[in-house]
Amino acid sequence: MLKIINGNIFDGNEDIICHQTNCLGIMGGGIALQVKKLYPNVYNEYSNLCKDYKENPSQLLGYTQFVKTPDDRIIANCFGQLGIGATVQTHYMALAMSLASVYRKAIQENLSVAIPYNIGCGLAGGDWNIVYEIISKLFKNTLSVLIIIVAIATLFATLFMPVLEITNSSMKPLLNDNEIALSIKTSKLKTGDIIAFYHGNKILVKRVIAVSGDWVNIDSNGVVYVNGNELKETYVSELVRGDTGITYPLQVSDNSVFVLSDERDITMDSRNEDISFIKNEDVIGKLCLRIWPFRKIGVI
Repeated sequence: MLKIINGNIFDGNEDIICHQTNCLGIMGGGIALQVKKLYPNVYNEYSNLCKDYKENPSQLLGYTQFVKTPDDRIIANCFGQLGIGATVQTHYMALAMSLASVYRKAIQENLSVAIPYNIGCGLAGGDWNIVYEIISKLFKNTLSVLIIIVAIATLFATLFMPVLEITNSSMKPLLNDNEIALSIKTSKLKTGDIIAFYHGNKILVKRVIAVSGDWVNIDSNGVVYVNGNELKETYVSELVRGDTGITYPLQVSDNSVFVLSDERDITMDSRNEDISFIKNEDVIGKLCLRIWPFRKIGVI
C-alpha cells in the first residue's frame, strides 16, 4: 500500500528509513547529514564501505546498505548517485535498483518503509515525477505498508534551505568545524555573503569578496581592494596575501564571484588557480542561520 503523510521522517515508527547516498562517503547535506548526526554508526559503516570502493566507486551504484540503528530501526543507504555537484546527480536506474532491494527486504521480513518525499530530487537534482513513478511501480502491489513521508523541515531545507555541515576551519572565527548551518538558494549575491559551493566532489564554504565585473586587488600586506576601494575586513584575524601565482588586479568574470577564506592563510579559495572564480551555477546557497550547536544558534 502506498501512502503519503505529512511529518518528520525520523519521528515515525517505520522499520526502514530510506535515503539516497553518493558513492564517495560524503554525507554533507539534506537527510544524509541528519542521518549522520542522529546515527553515527550508520555513517561509519557507510564511510567504510565507500573507502573499500574508492578505486572504483561507480560499482556501488544500485547497491543498498542496510544498517541497524541503536533504536532498533534500519537505515537504507540507497546508492543512487555517484558524486555531488551542481548538475543532476541522481542515476534513476541505480536508485530503482536500490529501492528494489528495499522492497524485497520489506516483503521478506514484513517490514514497513519510510521514503522521504523528493528523494534524489533535492541537492542531487533529480526529477520527482520520474522518481515517484519508480516508487509507485515498485510498491503499488505490496501488502507491506510503504509510507512516503513529507518531512516538512527536511524537504524545505533540501529544496530551499540546504542544510550544510562545516568541515574545516577556513571560516574561523565565524564558523567552526562540525557546526551546521542553513543556506538560502539565491542568485543575488553581494560582497560579504557567506556561500557554499561545489568544487569537484567537495562542498566549500567561503566569503564573497567581489561579484561579476568587479576588479579585485590584494597588496603585499594582504589588504583587499574592490574597484579601487579598500575592503574593511573586521572579520579577518590576520591579513595574508597568499602566494598562489595569481596576478592582480583581476576582473571577476560574468556570472561568477570571487571568494576568500576568513582564515587567509588557508588558500583554498579564489586565490587558488584550481578554484578561481565561482560560477553562479555552482553555488548551493548563501548561509543564513547556524543551527548547531544549540548554544550558538543564530543568524550568520
